[in-house]
Amino acid sequence: ADRGGEVVAAVIVNRADGEAPLGGPWVSQVLRLPGERWAGLGALTLRHALAALAAGGETSLGLAVTDGNPARRVYERLGFRHLSSHRKLAIP
Repeated sequence: ADRGGEVVAAVIVNRADGEAPLGGPWVSQVLRLPGERWAGLGALTLRHALAALAAGGETSLGLAVTDGNPARRVYERLGFRHLSSHRKLAIP
């Protein structure tokens, strides 16, 4: 999404090898400018990405979200559902 040439929101989708739910298209990032003015724009751009994928014949889209992230409510309203939990440990 842009405002006169300035990017104000974006959804980045990549493809993982294999079949869904772990393979196929995955949301890498949902970005929008901070501030109340831009509230709802992340969901809008994600809906556009979902529509474009569906028009291209895709039947699933993966998305990972950190526990406690308030955006999870938005993702669930858009139809995403929790399938599994994973932990990543950084070893110094």
